[in-house]
Amino acid sequence: MSPDEAQQRLNTCPGFKSATVERQLAQSATGESYLITKGGNRYVARLRSTDADIYTGSQENEYLHSATAASLGIAPEPVYDDPESGISIRCYAEGRVWTQQDIRNPQNLQQLGQLLQRLHSSGSYSGDACAWAKSAISRYVERLNDQGDDSLIRKVRVRAEHCFTLIENFPGGPALCHNDLMCANILETSSGELMLLDWEYSAVGDPVFDLAVVLRHHNIDEVGQMALLTGWGVAEIPSLDAWRAVYESILLLWLLTLRGSGCIDSVQQADLRCLVSKY
Repeated sequence: MSPDEAQQRLNTCPGFKSATVERQLAQSATGESYLITKGGNRYVARLRSTDADIYTGSQENEYLHSATAASLGIAPEPVYDDPESGISIRCYAEGRVWTQQDIRNPQNLQQLGQLLQRLHSSGSYSGDACAWAKSAISRYVERLNDQGDDSLIRKVRVRAEHCFTLIENFPGGPALCHNDLMCANILETSSGELMLLDWEYSAVGDPVFDLAVVLRHHNIDEVGQMALLTGWGVAEIPSLDAWRAVYESILLLWLLTLRGSGCIDSVQQADLRCLVSKY
């Protein structure tokens, strides 16, 4: 999508018809993000792709969850949401996103653990804490059924189901989770505070999954793991390894889905080959 096309879509938003698209910030299989200005203020407009629901949760939940996080001071405030048009707008937050080096720093990980503890203790929720992860796996498997790799997909699903059985031995209460804690979704402000960006995968689930994503996706060592858990307020978590394996299963299925949609890049291709080699 060109900036002019993004401007045309933005012109349909009540209250933002006079906004100006400055530049594209990001592009992925789920949509595109643009920096926009209106009345001297800066915002981020997200334009969801038509098949975003294949990968993520609902846009309504993204708005509600990011609003909850914003009330805690750990996410930019959302100001506009229209699921029918696939457009959402949030305030722009000044700062810099973390790098791989940042997220492997034990001191930073302890700070991140403290932030996640605030998020995970922010409300009272009920239901199956594994429901979101199970739904994600089922959604990707359904999408992949027509793409071959039946043996691989079956192995991934069996492994994930085994992990869920292990997790049931360590029941935990559901909480609001971000579910996509890549370093690029962690913003450090000029004052050193942290904010979490891009809540499109957020859901109510087991908070240990958020910790597992941080640790597995960035290959955090034992010192870093200890720092993250210390910040979160615990010394160890019995279900952590099982949730790490669940995340690995979801990541593999997500990458296979990206490949099938023709949206996979070279880095993701390398990650996919590495994961497939384990099966």
